Amino acid sequence: MFHRHNRQRGQVVVLFAVGSMALVGMVGLVLMSGLLFWDQRQLQVLSDGSALAAAETIPRSCTDSTPITTADNFLTQQFGVATSALSVSGGCPASATDSTHYTGTATYSCYNTTCSVTYVYPWNEKSYEIEVSISRSGIPLQFGAFIGTSQATVGGRAVAQHNFAAPPSTFALFVQNGGLCQGSSTQSQNPKVDVRGSIYSDAALSWSGNCGYYAHDTIAFDGTEDYGDVLVYPDGQSWGTGQCTTPVEQAICADGFELSGHLSPTCGNAPWSGVSPTTEYLTDTTTKVADPCQGVPPPVPNRNETTYQGTEPNSDAAVDASIGGACSSTGKPDGLVSRSGVLQVGTKKATTYGYGPTPSLSGGIEHFKPGCYGYLDIGTFLGAAGLSSPGSVVVKLDPGFYYFNGYTSSTGGGLCLTKTNAIVLGTDVTMEFVNGTSFSTTACASTPTSSCGSSITCDFGQGIAAPSAPTASTGTGTGLPAGTYTFDATYLDSSGGETTASTTGTSWTLSSPGAINLSSSGTAPLEASSAAYYLVSYSGSGTVQTGYLGSAAIGTSLAFTSPTQGDYTQPPVSNTAVEWLAAPPTSPESPPAQPTVTVGSGVSSNLPAGTYNFAITYVDPEGQTPASTTASATTTTSGQDISITTAAAPQGVTAVKFYLLSPAPTGVNTGYIGEISAPDGTSSTPRTLTFTSATHGNGATPPTTNTTSSAWCSATNFLSIVPGYTSTQAATSASVCANRLIWAPPANCTCGLSEISGEFYVKGPGENSALLGNLYWPGPANSTPTANTAGCNYDANGVGGLLGQVICDSLFVQGGAQAGNAAIGYTTGAQYSSPPEISLVE
Repeated sequence: MFHRHNRQRGQVVVLFAVGSMALVGMVGLVLMSGLLFWDQRQLQVLSDGSALAAAETIPRSCTDSTPITTADNFLTQQFGVATSALSVSGGCPASATDSTHYTGTATYSCYNTTCSVTYVYPWNEKSYEIEVSISRSGIPLQFGAFIGTSQATVGGRAVAQHNFAAPPSTFALFVQNGGLCQGSSTQSQNPKVDVRGSIYSDAALSWSGNCGYYAHDTIAFDGTEDYGDVLVYPDGQSWGTGQCTTPVEQAICADGFELSGHLSPTCGNAPWSGVSPTTEYLTDTTTKVADPCQGVPPPVPNRNETTYQGTEPNSDAAVDASIGGACSSTGKPDGLVSRSGVLQVGTKKATTYGYGPTPSLSGGIEHFKPGCYGYLDIGTFLGAAGLSSPGSVVVKLDPGFYYFNGYTSSTGGGLCLTKTNAIVLGTDVTMEFVNGTSFSTTACASTPTSSCGSSITCDFGQGIAAPSAPTASTGTGTGLPAGTYTFDATYLDSSGGETTASTTGTSWTLSSPGAINLSSSGTAPLEASSAAYYLVSYSGSGTVQTGYLGSAAIGTSLAFTSPTQGDYTQPPVSNTAVEWLAAPPTSPESPPAQPTVTVGSGVSSNLPAGTYNFAITYVDPEGQTPASTTASATTTTSGQDISITTAAAPQGVTAVKFYLLSPAPTGVNTGYIGEISAPDGTSSTPRTLTFTSATHGNGATPPTTNTTSSAWCSATNFLSIVPGYTSTQAATSASVCANRLIWAPPANCTCGLSEISGEFYVKGPGENSALLGNLYWPGPANSTPTANTAGCNYDANGVGGLLGQVICDSLFVQGGAQAGNAAIGYTTGAQYSSPPEISLVE
């Protein structure tokens, strides 16, 4: 027994020894694999960084091997001096199908071994791509005997591209000399620079008080995605210590990545870093392009606003045709802007308020014509004519081109609204400013200020007055329970803004189940596009949802028929229906999505049974899109209502119209049946129109062609601003001229003009401007982002915004007693692709 047991014990020892060796080998292999994985990951990071750095220097067409040199310089900064210097062979391809390319090779000492690097540009016959491959050989393997080798080789490879987003088509906000967002100390009075798209600054971005910046992920006009990145050229940009949740404060925030520095690039704080504020990739990263901040970040390139100038609008032949000839930067414009007969005193000559075409008053609208202006003092003009009371006159800039050269104005001149309150509207408008002119909501001066004097006000965005109480009458149907209903109404303007509710509501009593028709009473303001109706309260034995019921065009009524028609949303408490100058997007809106159609419960309708086909259109300030493809619903019994729903509409869309198409059941009127205000941009907030009446349709059918594009800008101009399009594409694409709302010459302008020395100035104690269109203001020279000296001054008191691409020499945003959002972002027509301009593709 003893000997047998001893032999068994010896066997266990032998087995344990063999098992231990295997276990040690397995652990060694795991550790060795982990080290090799770490080595490979390091090389992949370096490959990514080298390729991205090189992509910045890739030109639109191959000219030399500079991208390879840039890529190699990046690795030299990481590894040190090469043991075998960069050697480049090959050349540029002769055509798009030519496979000729440059090949670069270099060798470095890396981690006590050898790293061999190969660069190929252009890569894969694509002139905008470069490949970087790094191979590290001679890595000693401690447990190599287990796999039959003593050394290993690992590598990293990356392909990066330059997206060639064509100026002025790269960033929603571009500032050459930095930006300053200045607000008061409380969040409720604090402006936010809210950007729909990406931000680039060639100098530091800063803030005071609780102000902040936020670059938002958004969808561009062509369906491409702008991830909402922030790129700052100087090293050491502060990302703040505040928060990036709403409301953003004391921080720079981005839905995309944040990158600062051209010498020592650094990134914003990633959500997993544990450092506040976490501003990098706040949104889901699973669908995004490669994040350069996950590896060694590439340097931020030096950009200059002058490269964004495009073509001077005044040089476009289509402009000449629209105004009768090109304008002069120094010569006398068309004529005197005067109120002859109003300002004449004795034998004295009529006082002038500018030099340019004489306006005309028609139907309560003061029309200003496109053409050549020295300056135009709209405010003083209206005041002298006795038209200065808020809302007493609407100013309309008729479609076309406006040129301001400052002729005879000792203070610079330009376009201004001195000393009065006015609502100024414009569609399909482009304005050019040269010399010392300014775009100003105060004085006609090169350097405007917010001081308007003791007897006048600087609040120019007065909006639409609250409507009178709505009228109510008994409608057709029995859907509402008996009881007393109290209603309020608001007006909607063409920019989608809304007034406050009427001061006194309308009460209407149903003695038995029925329906109610609501309409606006009195004469609506000219700028009101429709009326919105709200059920404020209900008193009775039934159950009725209060809140927003729907909207109807001025002159039509809204049928309130269902106890569930209200959405519990109460009318606004502050006036958002404010529009200073609204130039619409120039690209036609994309066709609306097919509407969702659902059959109701049948408690509030006189519709017969049958099949109903609907279409919807989008409406912007210029017109309508073509109708959507048809959608149908079949009512199973007579008397059912039909709900037609649309989700998010593109930016720039102000309303959605619904049409009932033929054929329809007998006795039902087809055509236009109503509209709703556009959804606010998210698919989670659809808007619904309830179709209840057989006589609702008015016979008007949806348009068959798109009416929302510019009428005067040429395809030649389009090509000069957006390279890469063929003449045929340009001719069939919507133009970019009206989308460029304001243009001024940069330094060394190819147009031969001197850099603009005036300012863009939109300020006032309660300023509520809404400017839709691209703003290009590249001066004055070396401006600073401080009050009254910045190239662009914007007061964020109100509810408007610079709703286009903003390119400024510097940007100063200031809040005040009514501070709100300085909303910046392209309209649907903006012609730019999504940054980053560089990205990893392999």
